[in-house]
Amino acid sequence: MTKPVLLILDDELNWLNRHLQYFQRHKFTCVPTPFAKHAIHLGKELKTIRYGIIDHVLLDPTQFGDERENQRWQGKEVIQQIHLHRKDIKFIIVTQMIGPINRDQEEQKWMNDLEADGLIDIFHKDQIKISPDRTYARISNWLTKTSSSSLASWSGYRF
Repeated sequence: MTKPVLLILDDELNWLNRHLQYFQRHKFTCVPTPFAKHAIHLGKELKTIRYGIIDHVLLDPTQFGDERENQRWQGKEVIQQIHLHRKDIKFIIVTQMIGPINRDQEEQKWMNDLEADGLIDIFHKDQIKISPDRTYARISNWLTKTSSSSLASWSGYRF
């Protein structure tokens, strides 16, 4: 079975590389970028991309320290921009903003707001720090075994 092509967007290069290394090691084809605008372009233009792993808070990686400015879009807006042109891509948000154990109201609102735009789940960088192999393996296994036709009926499963 051919593994799906993943768009990976994270402004923190250590996280971008971490995601990239894991998924490439497990034979996924990955299209990485630290820039929201580039991710939107790739998502719209590369028809082979089936999934996006999108960081929620996106700062400009070319700036350092306190001088870093937000990129034009955050993860939520990147998903919405891509979804305007590509209804077939499904997304996972990666965040460090919200705690790793329980979903709070803001996170649940993201899920509700973005499910129509293809969001399938949110997972936390803390989960990866604590148990990287387990967290990535669950995502990888799910992406590998899930066909696009079964995604339409998928709901309720959380990493």
